[in-house]
Amino acid sequence: MYVQERVYDEFVSALLPKVEALKLGDPADEETDVGPVIDEDARERILEWVDEARSGGAEILTGGDLDGELVRPTVIADAGPELKVSCQEVFGPVVTVSRYRTLDDAIELANGTEFGLQAGIFTASIRTAMRAAQELEFGGVTVNEDRPSAPTRCRTAASRSPATRRRARRTRSASSPTSASW
Repeated sequence: MYVQERVYDEFVSALLPKVEALKLGDPADEETDVGPVIDEDARERILEWVDEARSGGAEILTGGDLDGELVRPTVIADAGPELKVSCQEVFGPVVTVSRYRTLDDAIELANGTEFGLQAGIFTASIRTAMRAAQELEFGGVTVNEDRPSAPTRCRTAASRSPATRRRARRTRSASSPTSASW
């Protein structure tokens, strides 16, 4: 998660209590927010990646350990782009939070990963939203939504393959700025 540096501290201060309030438990219980990961190997891998982040200079703001057999929801600040929690898919209750200065910086950071399934942007500017939808190399870009199935999703072409991502960039640059569908 990339947060503009002007609002970073305020955002993190608001995020942490919400993450810490998530209820861990049985996924069959409607009150549960976070259930188990797929298996024990995944659980151990997630904890190893969190430890790698800690050793690599990132700060674990909350979580990063177990509650019984469940991985506690984890927020990691200042994780370098080379750390697995930043550049690979964790498939667990882990989020990294990093500062950015300009929209160009945020787009460059986001596009710096080989994965590109879903991205989201929160903005009051339709121009910023459309620019992000055009320039982010992801399969989908949501705008001002916290649910991936929200109806305001913008679709863009992208995939994990660097060659396909290059083709997607050429295709987007050749198309009109209104080629994203709402």
